[in-house]
Amino acid sequence: MKEVPGSLWTTDKPAAVTVHNENGSSPLLIVVDHAGNSTPHALGRLGVTESEYLSHIAWDIGGAEVSRVLAEALDATLA
Repeated sequence: MKEVPGSLWTTDKPAAVTVHNENGSSPLLIVVDHAGNSTPHALGRLGVTESEYLSHIAWDIGGAEVSRVLAEALDATLA
């Protein structure tokens, strides 16, 4: 088994977690997993082909955009 370095996420990748509307007035917190398809370099493509990586197999296409619209409409925080 290949060892993985202590820190998987490097500064040349998008943030693993983003927060939108952090100071929203709603008591709701919207959490969306699989909103992107970025993975740490140390993990490579996890055996997924490039075309699959760009498809729904690797992420929920549109999830980030829909959740941002919902967070704005509800004035809720999105993470």
